Amino acid sequence: MNNLSTLHLTECEEIECIFDSTYDFKEDDLIPRLVELHLNCMDNLTELCHGPPLQVLHYFEKLELLDIVCCQKLHIIFPRDCKLQNLKILSLSSCRTDEVLFSESVAQSLQQLEQLKIHDCSELKHIIATSGSETGGCNTSEEIISVPLNSHSLMTNLRDVDIFDCRNLESIFPICYVEGLTQLHKLQIEFAPKLEYVFGECDHECLSSHQNQNDVMLPHLEVLKLSWLHNLVGMCPENCQAKWPSQSLRILDITGCPKLAIPWFNLKVGYDQRQHHLNEIWSLQCLQSLTLFDCEELKCLFSTETHRSLPELMYLSVSDCQELEQIVAANEELVELPNAELYFPKLKQITVFNCHKLKSLFPFFMVTMLPQLSTLRLSHATQLQEVFRHSQGDSIMNERKIVLPDLTEITLADLPNFVDICHGCKLHAVKLQKLSISNCPETASSLRIIQNETEEAAYVEEPFEPNFARDKGKRKENNFDFAVDKDETEEPWYMEEEEEEEEEEEEQYRSMLAMADSVDVTTHDVLSIL
Repeated sequence: MNNLSTLHLTECEEIECIFDSTYDFKEDDLIPRLVELHLNCMDNLTELCHGPPLQVLHYFEKLELLDIVCCQKLHIIFPRDCKLQNLKILSLSSCRTDEVLFSESVAQSLQQLEQLKIHDCSELKHIIATSGSETGGCNTSEEIISVPLNSHSLMTNLRDVDIFDCRNLESIFPICYVEGLTQLHKLQIEFAPKLEYVFGECDHECLSSHQNQNDVMLPHLEVLKLSWLHNLVGMCPENCQAKWPSQSLRILDITGCPKLAIPWFNLKVGYDQRQHHLNEIWSLQCLQSLTLFDCEELKCLFSTETHRSLPELMYLSVSDCQELEQIVAANEELVELPNAELYFPKLKQITVFNCHKLKSLFPFFMVTMLPQLSTLRLSHATQLQEVFRHSQGDSIMNERKIVLPDLTEITLADLPNFVDICHGCKLHAVKLQKLSISNCPETASSLRIIQNETEEAAYVEEPFEPNFARDKGKRKENNFDFAVDKDETEEPWYMEEEEEEEEEEEEQYRSMLAMADSVDVTTHDVLSIL
């Protein structure tokens, strides 16, 4: 077994541990080159290594991939002082685990870790220990871990974190470790109802050094997805201040986080809890997709006072945000700026669903700032009246047009107070192909007219082409003066003969069309011949 590099074990019910150092053999003779270890449905596996701690520390030094699935009795995964300096991929699914996955000393060795996936580990409370005392060979929530002096160098290669259905999870990493996550690209956390902060508390000494952190945290984070985290308050405790990524985030998806206030990352002196603007802390210059669902504290997404452009945003979806009043809170002084920057130069699709305090989406002056908008879907918003709102000081609106040059689809459904795209203005969308209006009793007649025009334009009679299958039933009715039962499973003999005749006719038609490709014969000529 000296050359064994990959080991797969599946449904081996007799195995209780992978390595047992109590046997009399040399460590070098025990799979010295093991690089990948896959364990699946090992019903009686309770620990990876068994024996005195000092004899099992080096078993996984060369391991690069560890994948454990459905090992319900496995609770001691990593002995307290084991070394995982070459581990790049760690995946745990449906395992019991301990309350703490990594002790501080084990976390120190994870310098090469790139992917961390933890699914359905119901006992897990902390991925890295943060408080308590270390005892024995396993980790418990009572551990007290002194924060390492070189915490900034922990997990410096970690790129992808995926946490799913860990019902008792309370934190992902201590806040003092976040500065080491310089390569983190994707952070996805779903179904962790006890999670309050993504980055939890450290001890007081370390915390004080992070309260006035000037370095940008998670500088390469591109994807952030937070879903069904019912107790999530923020990314870090309120007494921590940090600068978060502004030039890297592309996809932001927040679903089912009712306690999450915005901004979540930094509470500044004078911060008004009644106002929540998504980009007061993040400039979101690279954001391409934004999805928000069930964010009860959200009142406004963006503010023109703090940021005048979201240059890369293409997809915006907002659902079940019951306190949402505005998509963009406008500074009226910007209305008169002649060279105002386009706010959404690439935005293509807007979807709003079940936001009952929302009365409008944008201030009127933003009409010209959506040059690529192609799809607008609004539904189940009882107070929504218009898309673009205008103030008392705006000029006479009856003489103005709402020009949306790339708009192709509008869907309006279950909007009892919706009147128009903008009160008193006429929509001008030369590419509009679909305007669907359903259960919107107050809709302006001008929109109804556009709806009829798009429906008429969509109805284009197709050129005649014989369809033997379509016309078969009609000819049968002409030839036989009675109806055939549609529920019959077997066709009578005369229908079978007709089918054969139809097949011959269709084959003849195809042959004539093939001839038409090589000679000057039209489809009309072919039909005349037939």
